[in-house]
Amino acid sequence: MRRMILATFAALVLLCVASPARAQHSVTLNWVASVVATGQPPITYYQVWRGTTSGAETFLVNAGAMNNVPNLTYTDTTVVNGTTYFYVVYSLNSVGPSATPSNEVKVTIPSTVGTIPIPPTDLTGTVQ
Repeated sequence: MRRMILATFAALVLLCVASPARAQHSVTLNWVASVVATGQPPITYYQVWRGTTSGAETFLVNAGAMNNVPNLTYTDTTVVNGTTYFYVVYSLNSVGPSATPSNEVKVTIPSTVGTIPIPPTDLTGTVQ
């Protein structure tokens, strides 16, 4: 019976990064490397999956080749303003993908970049 390596993620952190000077938002995912059982093949890379419905994510990109890097990250620059996304990450080795993904994270991209200014106050008029 072949043993499968399950992905064990200590954390999957999602950040929504926005800057008033940018025309678009991005999402940065961070996770801790999977734990590999003694004698098992090392993790070769991770897959990031994304969807707009919880539990219905599809493959987005291969990311995070190990190369002795304990904490990995991926930045999704293809998000659309005003959209809610769900993300999961799978670990892969020479045997195949993890049987289950990481925990799912949800992020809602703001509809606009920056904030709308507060209107001026105390407007007065003078007759000349």
